[in-house]
Amino acid sequence: MDGPTTLREIRARAPEMPVLLCSGYGGEHLRGSLMDQPRVQFLAKPFGATELLWAVRSMLDARDR
Repeated sequence: MDGPTTLREIRARAPEMPVLLCSGYGGEHLRGSLMDQPRVQFLAKPFGATELLWAVRSMLDARDR
């Protein structure tokens, strides 16, 4: 499945679940359409540990609000 399809499937089963999508095809059009969704973070490959930690922390912080 591609990212948008995966996100739709996750939302159908667990609407409130935070989602971190990682893609090697991180074009701006894909990133823009995914970022319109609540509780979604997107990382374009390749990414480093710092970017991954930032994304996870951001998702955890948002969950606590």
